[in-house]
Amino acid sequence: MYIDDLSADFDVLLSDNLRRTVKLMLAINKGAEVLSLKWLTESGQAKKLLPTQEFVLRDEEMERRLNFSMAEVLGKVRRERSGIFEGRKFYLSKGVVPVFKEMKVLIESGGGEVVERASKRVLNVFNESKEKSAIAQHRGEGYPICGAESVLEAIIQRKFTPPKDADKDDE
Repeated sequence: MYIDDLSADFDVLLSDNLRRTVKLMLAINKGAEVLSLKWLTESGQAKKLLPTQEFVLRDEEMERRLNFSMAEVLGKVRRERSGIFEGRKFYLSKGVVPVFKEMKVLIESGGGEVVERASKRVLNVFNESKEKSAIAQHRGEGYPICGAESVLEAIIQRKFTPPKDADKDDE
């Protein structure tokens, strides 16, 4: 199945190289296998599905740049059994990148909830490079601000440190 619908359920993501895409981050959140295309080729040649352990997608340079290990991250997701954003609520600005729909799916697949209004009781996510005035305004009013990049890094690295003024038990 080709994953075009981000709400689709899947267990395996195949790729020829490691890129920080929405699909990769969704696969990580879901604990799906992230495999090299070599697995598909060799399984076809063997006329059966081969064990996946030897085919976990690796790219040492990209893993170093993104400060993570694919094998370690996927192992951690499977052990933890809870999402990286479990119990947290997020407001997404209109200018957030990836686009609202994709960011919403990523947050929800990580156990978080997306709300419709900015507030002092949720993590307010903005596009840090394009929404500087909105960030300054909300920050000045005491709203906890979380850059979109921080959300994406949290998924890849499986570490999320919300702003210290963000309350987990909000509403």
